Amino acid sequence: MRLQQDEFVTGAGRFRVDFWWPSVGVVGEFDGRVKYDDLSTLWSEKRREDALRRLPEVEGFARWGMREALDPGLLAPVLLAAGLPLGRGWAGRAR
Repeated sequence: MRLQQDEFVTGAGRFRVDFWWPSVGVVGEFDGRVKYDDLSTLWSEKRREDALRRLPEVEGFARWGMREALDPGLLAPVLLAAGLPLGRGWAGRAR
């Protein structure tokens, strides 16, 4: 399965995503808390995600932070809920 950053053109603008799994249509975003302390930034990010979710090729969207990134058992359910199939190595670590 290919994993990469990618750029999408939407009705609201051009946006780069942290992770894109095109074979399953899943976008992944790694987020830090500081980014959302500003309400204007929070609103812009909501509008960005809404625009990305409306694209026909985007079938799932996953967001995670540092806590999940450091613990595969916490990250796995986030990715599964977005529709990303995980290999056997993940299954035993998911909580």
